[in-house]
Amino acid sequence: MSHLAHLMRTFLLALCTLICALLGVSAAQAQTAAPKRVALLIGNADYQTENKLRNPVRDAELLAGVLKDKLRFSDVRIERNLGIAAMDRVIDDFIQLARGADSVVFYYSGHGMKRAADDRRNFLLPVDASVGRPGSLDVERQAVDAQRLRDRLKSLGARVTLLILDACRNGPVGSKSGDKGLARMGGSNQLLVAYATEEDQVAADGSGTNSPYARALALALQRPEPLLQQLDWVADEVEKEVPGQKPTRDGNLRATAWLGSPFAPVTPDNRVSIEDEAWALCRSASGSAVACEDYLSAYPQGRYLPLARTRLRELRETQPAPQRPSPPTVSTVAAGQVVKDCDVCPELVVIPGGSFVMGLSASETGRASDERPQRAVAVKGFLLGKYEVTQGEWKAVMGSNPSGFKDCGDRCPVEEVSWNEVQEYLKRLNAKSGKAYRLASEAEWEYAARAGTTTPFSTGQTITAAQANFDGNYTYNGGPKGEYRSKTVTVGSFGANIFGLHDMHGNVWEWVQDAWHDNYSGAPSDGSAWMNGGDQSRRVLRGGSWSSTPHRLRSASRFFDAPDDRSETVGFRVARTDF
Repeated sequence: MSHLAHLMRTFLLALCTLICALLGVSAAQAQTAAPKRVALLIGNADYQTENKLRNPVRDAELLAGVLKDKLRFSDVRIERNLGIAAMDRVIDDFIQLARGADSVVFYYSGHGMKRAADDRRNFLLPVDASVGRPGSLDVERQAVDAQRLRDRLKSLGARVTLLILDACRNGPVGSKSGDKGLARMGGSNQLLVAYATEEDQVAADGSGTNSPYARALALALQRPEPLLQQLDWVADEVEKEVPGQKPTRDGNLRATAWLGSPFAPVTPDNRVSIEDEAWALCRSASGSAVACEDYLSAYPQGRYLPLARTRLRELRETQPAPQRPSPPTVSTVAAGQVVKDCDVCPELVVIPGGSFVMGLSASETGRASDERPQRAVAVKGFLLGKYEVTQGEWKAVMGSNPSGFKDCGDRCPVEEVSWNEVQEYLKRLNAKSGKAYRLASEAEWEYAARAGTTTPFSTGQTITAAQANFDGNYTYNGGPKGEYRSKTVTVGSFGANIFGLHDMHGNVWEWVQDAWHDNYSGAPSDGSAWMNGGDQSRRVLRGGSWSSTPHRLRSASRFFDAPDDRSETVGFRVARTDF
């Protein structure tokens, strides 16, 4: 963490401690008064085939400044002129970042449309979209499904989630009249969807430096009042400037909910000694050394330097020393033997039992806190799919093909399948085969992906587009750039790992059995699926996909999604235990 970041964190904690002291709140409660607040703002203006827009990028920049500088959001990310692959990737990364946040804001400015069909689904158009033209892909293949985005944001469970759709600016060139504007799509008690205008209407892009809606919203968010009152003010101001444009919203957010802090900002008149408060946090710390580490980073010549160093040593001495994981061991008995139980059954590879170190290595680039703590896990022998389950294998059992990339063929991985639907597939496959197929546990999956290696990938310190299907425009650890195929490819297109498994890195994310946990503290050490505790509304995904950057393909990398969610980037492979 940078010196500035440490200073800001210490400043905020100290401020909250002071406020809570005045209110009679304990120091422990004060530390929770500076919650995690995150935002992602996307401005798409430079369209390749749709009408170019004037203001979306500037609007995103304007609101990002308000959230960061005025509302003191802890992490504000802004993205400009994204294609579909980049939009998918940025949204995936933001969903992971937003886990555990108190407040979440997602702002999109650019072209949007609803599908001219009974479901009236809304879509946010990337700059490389080409809608409604001869030979163009279905809108689902080239745009972001706004309803699915809403559901993913809702699953975060933040105190306040605000999805702002400043879209449908004068309509894309190729849209039909029935596609004009967005449809209302509902919110929830904790998620509010704000629209720049009413259903089936078009919002003004504006002739100035910002759109009327963005300009009003930027002012409203600085008003000292709850969020719903701020949005009411926005609606009044926009309609005054643009008669007929009436911003609206969906959701049942509490009338008293604030997006930012209801407390007044610090002024010189507060006469707060920030260093004194920072030292007070260090002195009163219990169990964690973070407050003292922050003090020493922020005040390397501080008045309490010797005391802080002593307190830091005391805290570190009371913390249990982490166990050093055993080195990985892998049995080679029957490794690579292939089994096929029935004519519609996927091929399986016998994976020998062994032990390995699960989680990130301290030297890995792109690592995340949810990949810790690193620990030794013993895995019993099992069987795992040689390939990801294919479209042909899914159709043979389920009778239909939900995949978005049907043109890829029967030997390409099935995708657009939810975790719940996979469970039904396994139930039917078991009835046909008389075997007990299941999903791999997360530990089994990583053990099989590593195949005895301790490097970020089974291929070594880096991975290339010649070794896996991912976005080759991006590199890892000095590897070369390569092809970005922007779709799935036939399973087995790349070489197998030592265990004889193909596509453990890339092609499609793979469902595993486990419920989502934010880290490995308390996880089973016997390789079994971790189903108790954690977040039961999410299931774990592994391996990365065709649209992922290479750091997502690391053997230790983890992601999640709701068990009823589907995506063109998500598939699975089967496992079973009985030999």
